[in-house]
Amino acid sequence: MNDVNLIRKIAWSFHRSTGLDWDDLFQEGYLAYMLALKTYDPTKNIKITTHAWHCIVSHLKNYLKEEKGWRNPLDHIDDIKLTKHPAVTASPFWEGLSDDAQQIADLIIRRSAMFIGPPPHEAYKRIYATMEGRGWSRTRTRKGIKELTLSCHNQ
Repeated sequence: MNDVNLIRKIAWSFHRSTGLDWDDLFQEGYLAYMLALKTYDPTKNIKITTHAWHCIVSHLKNYLKEEKGWRNPLDHIDDIKLTKHPAVTASPFWEGLSDDAQQIADLIIRRSAMFIGPPPHEAYKRIYATMEGRGWSRTRTRKGIKELTLSCHNQ
């Protein structure tokens, strides 16, 4: 199989953003890749890797939503009820978050148009870029996003 690194990369990306088991994500990604090979049409002038990438990402998103009940905080930001806007710390939900996670949540709420609408990977890039502009390291931002993701998942 020529595209095993493509599957690994996508599975790793989902693992890092959700905390789910990498092996499970890789297996699901491999399954999606095999299905993508069956549906690939070379006459459509699209590379097999592009077709496979779309199929794998779509399959893993469905896997996360259906099998694991995963919630992306960026998908459900409108569901969060704040008792005093824009201070996110007014809600008991936010009080349990670290200061870093609260700052990321505040950023998403204050600039929601920038993060809601584009695909999740693009929204994450924008969060990283914004926080890096504030002097944050990628590791610090990743930890804040992961905490926020897990907190939204547990709601």
